[in-house]
Amino acid sequence: PTKTYKKTATIEVGRYSVHLSHAPGHSADSAIVHIPALDAVICADTIVRNIVPAISDTGNCEDWLDTLSRLRDLAPEILVPGHGDVVRGTAACRQAIVDQHGYLESVLSHCRAQARRGLGPEAIADGAPLERFAPRYLRCDRFDMDRRHRHTVRQTAQMVIVDSTIASG
Repeated sequence: PTKTYKKTATIEVGRYSVHLSHAPGHSADSAIVHIPALDAVICADTIVRNIVPAISDTGNCEDWLDTLSRLRDLAPEILVPGHGDVVRGTAACRQAIVDQHGYLESVLSHCRAQARRGLGPEAIADGAPLERFAPRYLRCDRFDMDRRHRHTVRQTAQMVIVDSTIASG
């Protein structure tokens, strides 16, 4: 690459203006690509379909929720997820974003509640069965979804515990 950016950048690709935006959440360096003329957003792992959203070692659930809110505000007609089929239609795109936001929000809420009870990341993950959190479209018996879910819960729990320790210390 010959150009870098911190938060946003716009580049011209042929006849299209392409907006690049930092989109932390899945990982600290995640990005989304918005092509307004096509009303399309390429999301990488900011949106995934048919699998549990996984938080990397540098990811952050709260940041991801903020990123999803910004993505929802774009109201795209076409959404290209990091995994799964392309989503078409404004209502379907909105639902895909809402589904993922709902999953992550419920995981974060669970982690906060359990951390207040003094539980650690493993115990919090043990008390978070995938079936209770899985989006309605997700087949839980595929692609080792339980392992992915437990990792997402553990990562989120660790973030919540570290944040609460910093806030109280």
